[in-house]
Amino acid sequence: MLTFQDSDDEPDDIGNSSYSQEKGSSILGLNWDKKAINKSSQLDKSTILDWDSFKWKPHPSSYLKGISNWSAYKDALLLQLECVGYEAGIKLTRLDELKLAAVIQRTTMPEAGALVSGMKSGTNMMRLFEATYQQIGEVQQESLWEAILAVKYTGACPVEYVTKFKTSVRSYKNAGGELGPKQISTLFKQSVKEKAGRWHGIVTALARFQSWSTEQLYQDFVSHHFERIGRQERRDKNASFKEPIKKSLNNAQDSNLNSDSTSKKGFSASKSNKKVRCYKCKEMGHFSSNCPKRSKKGVNVTQNSGAVLVKDLDPPQALTGEYCTIPEEEANSYNYMHQVDHRVYDSMVTFVESELARRRGESVPIIEPLESENPGAEIKFTQQVLSARSDGTAEI
Repeated sequence: MLTFQDSDDEPDDIGNSSYSQEKGSSILGLNWDKKAINKSSQLDKSTILDWDSFKWKPHPSSYLKGISNWSAYKDALLLQLECVGYEAGIKLTRLDELKLAAVIQRTTMPEAGALVSGMKSGTNMMRLFEATYQQIGEVQQESLWEAILAVKYTGACPVEYVTKFKTSVRSYKNAGGELGPKQISTLFKQSVKEKAGRWHGIVTALARFQSWSTEQLYQDFVSHHFERIGRQERRDKNASFKEPIKKSLNNAQDSNLNSDSTSKKGFSASKSNKKVRCYKCKEMGHFSSNCPKRSKKGVNVTQNSGAVLVKDLDPPQALTGEYCTIPEEEANSYNYMHQVDHRVYDSMVTFVESELARRRGESVPIIEPLESENPGAEIKFTQQVLSARSDGTAEI
């Protein structure tokens, strides 16, 4: 660390020197009412530092306030002194000490300036500041170290967190604490591990193959989590956009349920039947069970027109019957046939047609099929027909 060293002939305090005692009341600033003595000054005019090139004028916010910015102030002042010829261990002249004291007084806040009031040696001023603030700094370092360990990422804005972490590290250093780049990187990764575990694992694995500076670590953390936050915002935006649509669909479904309930009670049934098509005559307005062209005799399903009997095909275990037929117009759709009573069959067809209409969103009365001696066959048969056609327009 750079330190100041007194000249051989300089006392601890210029104000208490024999020179000051010899002059007594004739020193500038004392006994203004007395006539000044016309005598040449005995102060050596020589300086080691090039004060004519010293142009340091810090902003008032950078003036020495106390322990909070002592380290930063000291580093800035030493840097400016090096620019005009100062080196570690150099012996300053008396005039150098006076000029340095004037610079310190001019750039120190009143609270800190009261500590060195009356002193005229810049070196002694710096030593007093160092001794005073070092003791306070040791106590403050402990609390600031605990503050660094307490800083944790909560998943909020990554830029704000990085700024908060860097401020904590800077405060610790200003109090005299020492932290290297590797230590800072380790502290930062540990502070975000809980809420950014995936990123922590990635950078820890990459650290085996390449070295990261602290600034690179900060930038990668910010860019990674800004992208994640952007994706989350887009998901939230899409969710808020889909919510009204979902409500509209729910309202539409509720409306359909209400319409079905109304139709079940016998209201507006004739109006809904206008959208129903008979599978036999292909005309609109009635079910096949009410078709005027249907046969009144017992119905044998295996006599469907346009169907080819294939006895070699086995139906699924869930279905039983004599034959499995494949309609010519729909090779990928299978209708498994079963010998049933014509009333049960018509009721089953009506039920299937109403179910298909309901799936298309049409309002139709709810019809329950008649029971037969083998009700399981009809139910399984109906389920197979409904699931065989993806477009919901299956024919029986």
